Amino acid sequence: MTLTWSPGTFPTAGTLTATPLTLAADVDGFSRASKLVAVTFAPAGAAAGAVTFLPSPLSVAFAGVATTVLPSYSVDGVAWTPLTALPGPSLPAGRVDGWHRSGATLTVYTRHTGFFALLVDISPPSRPAAVVASLVRGGAALRLGWPPSADNSRRIRAYQVLLGGKVVASVPGSRASAVVGLARLTRTARFTVRAVDEAGNASRVSRAVVVRVRPRPRGVPARIPSWAPRLRLWQTTPASVRGPRPAAPSPLPSWYRAWSRWIGTRISLHP
Repeated sequence: MTLTWSPGTFPTAGTLTATPLTLAADVDGFSRASKLVAVTFAPAGAAAGAVTFLPSPLSVAFAGVATTVLPSYSVDGVAWTPLTALPGPSLPAGRVDGWHRSGATLTVYTRHTGFFALLVDISPPSRPAAVVASLVRGGAALRLGWPPSADNSRRIRAYQVLLGGKVVASVPGSRASAVVGLARLTRTARFTVRAVDEAGNASRVSRAVVVRVRPRPRGVPARIPSWAPRLRLWQTTPASVRGPRPAAPSPLPSWYRAWSRWIGTRISLHP
C-alpha cells in the first residue's frame, strides 16, 4: 500500500497515519479477508480527528488487487459506502473521493481521511421476485420484468435470463426487464432470472416462467412461403388501416388456414 500527496494536501503541518486493519469476522456479507486501512491526520500538537477534509486529494494505492473487490469508505469502520469509479487517475473537480484501476493496482483518491477498504463480497443478491411475463412481437418474443434485487454492496452488475440453466440473455443491473426471442423454440421451456453483483455472486434463480409450444399442425410445410405471414398480418389488421391485400395464391393452399390459426396461438405462457 502506498500513500501519495502533493504540497498543500494538508491544511497545516501534522502527522499522517495509515494503519492496516482487517475485519474481525465475516460481516454483512463481506469476508474477513478484505483489505482495510485507517487514514488519519493530526495537526501538530493535536490528536487525530475522526475525519479531516483535505484541501487537495490524497491517493492510496493498493497493489495486486482482484477485479471483484468493492472499494468502499467508512467513517467508523463499521458501516461502509461504496466508492465510485473514476474515469481517469485523478479526482475531478467537485468530487471528494473515488477510485481508479490500472492493471492490478487500484488507487483510491480522496479529499478526506477515514477508513478505506477493498471489501471482498461473499454474499449473493436477493432472488428476483414477482417476475412478470408477456408475449411481444406477435408472439415471437418473451418480455420479462422484475423488481430490482437487493445486495449488500448496493450494486447489481447484471441480470441474467436462463433457459434450461443456460444464460440466453443478460442486461445491465440498472435495468429490470429483458426480451428474448422465441422464434426457434420448438418445445416447452422454463425461463428464470437471476441477479449478479459486482463481485460475481449470483442469486438464486427466480420462479420459472413456463412457455408452452403447440405442436405444428399436420400438413403445414417446414418452410412457410413469404406471402403467408404478409397475408396473415393483413387479415388481422383493422380494415381501416391495413391497405391493399398482398399478393397470394388463389385459391389458398389447404394448409394455410390451419397454419394461420396455429401461428397465432403457438406460444402460451404459464407463470
